[in-house]
Order: sequence, then structure tokens, then C-alpha cells
Amino acid sequence: MKNFKKSIDESLSVMGIIFLGLIILSFFIKDSSAFYNSRIYLIMIFLGSTIVGFFRLQKK
Repeated sequence: MKNFKKSIDESLSVMGIIFLGLIILSFFIKDSSAFYNSRIYLIMIFLGSTIVGFFRLQKK
């Protein structure tokens, strides 16, 4: 369970950086549809990085 929490923390930090980048990008291009269309990709990246981080921490 400790490894799972650590992998979620790592993936949340990556998601925060991506989320902040999307907000800044949508501010500069003045098109918020790019931000709303990328939500499903953000969810997929979060789940993928959580699973990969969990298995990577389990092998250590």
C-alpha cells in the first residue's frame, strides 16, 4: 500500500505539471477547446503513470 501511495503521488505531480502547462498554453492561444478536449488524455496519462510507477516501485 505504501508503494501504491508513492506511485500516486508521483503521477499526481506529473499531472499537475501537465495541467499547468495546458492552462498556460490555452491562455496564450486563446482557445479553451484544446484544454477541454485533452481531459481524456490527462486521465489516461494519470492512470498509466500510476500503474507503471506502482510496478516499478514493487520491483525495487
